[in-house]
Amino acid sequence: MKHNYDYICYDTYALSIPPYWLKPFIVRDRLRDYECVMFIDSDASFENMDIRMEDTLVPGSVMSISADKPQHRIPARINTGVFIVTKDSLPLLDAWIALYNPSAWTERDGMWKCSGKWAGIDYEQGALCTLLDKYNVNIKPWYFMNNHPKSGHNGFCWHFCGAVGKRMLGIHIKK
Repeated sequence: MKHNYDYICYDTYALSIPPYWLKPFIVRDRLRDYECVMFIDSDASFENMDIRMEDTLVPGSVMSISADKPQHRIPARINTGVFIVTKDSLPLLDAWIALYNPSAWTERDGMWKCSGKWAGIDYEQGALCTLLDKYNVNIKPWYFMNNHPKSGHNGFCWHFCGAVGKRMLGIHIKK
């Protein structure tokens, strides 16, 4: 791969938890072997291959992440579809993981359901939002890691999140 990165893709993981919540667990585990780790959702792709993930980090920050898209019906402060961390983020990751509430989730036939509000505290994104002011997290403009091809902005990653994003992904792939 460009920049000599390793690409690791998981179809399964050793934990039986909701897929949303696998993010902080996987990233924390990977930081045992790497100085810097980038998580990218399966509905995201790289837009600008000339940008190196380590160049997106601000000195002293423990995470680089983008704001949520303002076009979403109820945009969150951040979107956890794409983010970058270093070993300095381990306390943040541990605090994030500690917010996972298994009693809010039920699994049936491989499908997970949450009793809490979508993207609220019981989801990984809402949980991370509660920690943003306690840790030095660098929040970039939404289009840097959550861009879409028709935004008029240049960014690092496209993220085809939400229903509109999935429709745009179909259009983008067909071209």
